[in-house]
Amino acid sequence: MGRKRKYTLNENYFDVIDTSNKAYVLGFIYADGSVYKNYLSIVINIRDVTILEFIKRELSYNGPLYFKGDYVKLNICSKKLTEQLKHLGILENKTYVSDRLPNVDYHLKPNLLLGFFDGDGSIYKSGDKDYSYTINFTNNLKVLKEIKNYLYESSISSSKIRKRYDNEISCMLDIRGSKNIEKIYKLLYDNPPDYFFNRKKNRFDEFMHVVNNMTKRDFTDNMINEIKTLYDEGLTQKSISDKLNLKYSSVRCVIQRLRKSGVLI
Repeated sequence: MGRKRKYTLNENYFDVIDTSNKAYVLGFIYADGSVYKNYLSIVINIRDVTILEFIKRELSYNGPLYFKGDYVKLNICSKKLTEQLKHLGILENKTYVSDRLPNVDYHLKPNLLLGFFDGDGSIYKSGDKDYSYTINFTNNLKVLKEIKNYLYESSISSSKIRKRYDNEISCMLDIRGSKNIEKIYKLLYDNPPDYFFNRKKNRFDEFMHVVNNMTKRDFTDNMINEIKTLYDEGLTQKSISDKLNLKYSSVRCVIQRLRKSGVLI
């Protein structure tokens, strides 16, 4: 018999990835965790300590967290657990050697991607327009190509992958455009796990609020459709504003929104 464990742990947690919570935890560990020999380790900023508490609950682990300055660490020793993580693709020095995301059932892929996004992604305001936001993923080139292809399958277009330095290890993938961001918002949060970073979802919610207000502000659906019809007939934005007795800036705002959503070309 092996040595009795000091702390409780469900060492079989990753044997079958069959829930949204498991897919999310796996994605987050892939992005922000590491395995070394028989140890799983996750170090994050103390502001996000709640995710480590969530992972502890998921793994039925009652060991401590380790606090140092602005950071907190979860450290779990388990040969079986780390072997299963390695089998799923979370390798030692994974940033350098991994060429794929962990494999999960297709319906759980959004949860895996959300975990990855919370660990290694961001959303931020990126221009002087209220609706100018960018979503960003960072990882090595091969993994970002996989994410780019998955987003394409989900009708979400993204930028060309760019290298941060003169190598393929640290690269970035950006998603821009109102329609793309709306789609990825639905992809990530329509069937979410029990936990995710609220601060990142709040940024999405800010964006959605701006977009919805921009579309509906001072206009009924009939008015928006009338602007679209006149624009399709070849009238300029200035002619439309004169004909409908609307501010030119308001007409321009509606047309920009319709273009970004793909309604107008």
